[in-house]
Amino acid sequence: MKNYSIIGKYLLAIMMAAIMSVGFVSCSKDDDGKKGDEESIVGTWMETQESGTKLYLILLPNGYGSWVVEHNGRIDNDGEFTYTYNDNVITISYVDSNTVERLYVIGLTADRLTIKYDDGGRKHVFYRN
Repeated sequence: MKNYSIIGKYLLAIMMAAIMSVGFVSCSKDDDGKKGDEESIVGTWMETQESGTKLYLILLPNGYGSWVVEHNGRIDNDGEFTYTYNDNVITISYVDSNTVERLYVIGLTADRLTIKYDDGGRKHVFYRN
């Protein structure tokens, strides 16, 4: 009987150690948040301005994107860029120029992206399209 109670205590200790180690090894909240944020900005976003002009911001999961300005159903302007997203800042590098622009994400939900350009201009509210 003594052997079984000692073995049982060791098994219990090993099981407790295994259960507790799962908590220490699991991913941190910060790692999950960054990945989730990055995935949540991917998609096609549209802003309709007071003039009726539509601005599309297309963010692909591989760090590439494009933008389109549409007025009265016709494309007025468009372009391509690469981007990174870190700490609520989308850094855009335009393909056709050496221009780098920062978009500060001041609000983000599943269907709404609110940004402010680095020039201190007005905020832009985009909706998932």
